[in-house]
Amino acid sequence: MVGAKVRLTKMPRIFLPTVNEYREINRIVAFGCSQTAGSELLDSKRYPNIPDVELKKHSLGIEGWHKYSENESNLPLHFKIQDEERMLAWPAQLAKLYNIPIHNYAEPATGNEQQMAQFLKAKSEGVISNDTLVLWGFTSMNRGFWIDQEQGCSYYLLGNNKIFKQPVDINMFNEKLWYNGINSDYMLAWRYYQSLSTIFHWANEICNEQFLFIQALHYSPSYEQWSAKIEGPVNPTVELLMQRFWDTIKYNYEIKYPIFKDFEQTNLFTWSKSIGGRLGCGHPTLDAHEKYALLIKNELDRLEQESS
Repeated sequence: MVGAKVRLTKMPRIFLPTVNEYREINRIVAFGCSQTAGSELLDSKRYPNIPDVELKKHSLGIEGWHKYSENESNLPLHFKIQDEERMLAWPAQLAKLYNIPIHNYAEPATGNEQQMAQFLKAKSEGVISNDTLVLWGFTSMNRGFWIDQEQGCSYYLLGNNKIFKQPVDINMFNEKLWYNGINSDYMLAWRYYQSLSTIFHWANEICNEQFLFIQALHYSPSYEQWSAKIEGPVNPTVELLMQRFWDTIKYNYEIKYPIFKDFEQTNLFTWSKSIGGRLGCGHPTLDAHEKYALLIKNELDRLEQESS
């Protein structure tokens, strides 16, 4: 229409320490595990027949609560509420502070491989673009992934220590292969660092450095802590290779991309005042998610002032 006025919505400018400058950002897209997905935020809605969900969790303990909740869960309702929780988690709270849309792809209990698959899904759906800020909440290096009856499943590995979950009966494997191969400390670290290397490449080549890695109230070990954990003799060649690989990751993870480097910073608001000091699995409360988002924004503001 000739002469019509066109209203342009001005995109917020967010300071990104990765490029040491402001960028116009039109949306936030997040990846991660339960800490980024807002797990347990709506448990009272998920279990309306329990007068005090937190008291029930405390009385049963974490493992007892897992068994109880799995038996009681209504899956369609569970997944619906899970979607609602994502819109309350810290990435959504950060997007709210900047008044921009949020796409939260985080999935509970996932490791890097599943989160990378979610990233590719987001890219195929067109939400990764030049005006996107990608947040990635790092998870544990011990989380693995396997396909069971055409469905993706997670398992938790602890190197040569106790296995919390495993894909199949250990007796079906050669036990030595399991502990020294699939479930070895070397394999866990190698898989973890390889996946991080790919993610860093995506951050640079696909996301134009508009990418922030955040520990997401989760702990990630250093090379020194990882190597100290290995039991038995260490192959010098393997250790040298892993040290070189870690040095590459260390530059990106500890210098270029993260906002927070210390566990104390990311753990500030994890625990609630509920019975036992935490929600079922130690997931943050809504108040914690809100405070964590504000902590991130304040840190971005501080870094901007520091650079000017």
